[in-house]
Amino acid sequence: LQTGRENHRDNGLDLRRASFLPHDLFKSFGKLKKLGPFDFAVIDPPTDQGTSFKAERDWPKIIRKLSTLLAPEATIIACLNAPHLPAAFLLDLFGAILPEAIHIETLGAGEGFPEADPERGLKILRFKVGEAK
Repeated sequence: LQTGRENHRDNGLDLRRASFLPHDLFKSFGKLKKLGPFDFAVIDPPTDQGTSFKAERDWPKIIRKLSTLLAPEATIIACLNAPHLPAAFLLDLFGAILPEAIHIETLGAGEGFPEADPERGLKILRFKVGEAK
């Protein structure tokens, strides 16, 4: 969260217009819903955190909850750092569960972080809700 604040400051963004929330979506859904709707969401869960999070099991739950948390034209950044799951895993889930979130682009990890095999590395996908195809 502190890194997010520093990035906002470094980019000249007004910290008063952003919230940095240390909430677990599954435990704090009610709180988050009251704070919404959100114009921008970054979703970057761990790939596998024992029994608390598994990408294959829990990404569909996250995407289902998004529709009730987001503003009509929200931007979503969805990150997946699972070597065994391709970007198509998220693309297929969003298409099936939240089709109004259109995939706009896939972002790279940056020039300083080259990937030998991008499908096994970090996948960063940007979606826009309400965007025409």
